[in-house]
Amino acid sequence: MEQRVQTRFVTMRKELDDELDITKRPAIFKRWIVNQVCDPSWGTLTLEFKLYAVRRPEVRERLQNLLEAMFEDAAKDFVGTLFGKKLLKAARSGVERRLAILGGALSGVVLESHFRSAILPANHLKALTEELFDAMIHI
Repeated sequence: MEQRVQTRFVTMRKELDDELDITKRPAIFKRWIVNQVCDPSWGTLTLEFKLYAVRRPEVRERLQNLLEAMFEDAAKDFVGTLFGKKLLKAARSGVERRLAILGGALSGVVLESHFRSAILPANHLKALTEELFDAMIHI
């Protein structure tokens, strides 16, 4: 799983770095987020990983350290890459908090889509994920 996570993130990060027009970068990230949520195995795997870490405090730190080590270079100044280096400290902190909450909200979407498929069918996940992204990720 670790390699899969890292490969997907690194690929998206390279695409962000290669895009010279900073105004296009949030759309690249949004597309990546939507793809993660709409991939049934990926969303569930990510959710299982998080729940495993929460239920086992003795391994949570080890798993968190592993993820941080994997993303250390790829995630370096991710917010700056995504929105520009000129963000004020308060704006940067707000974006970092919203990104963290977005991850949790999207895990909830994945979970609920398995149990409430009548109101959250797979063909609606893309639009819902885009709405959540737009609502939470702004400057």
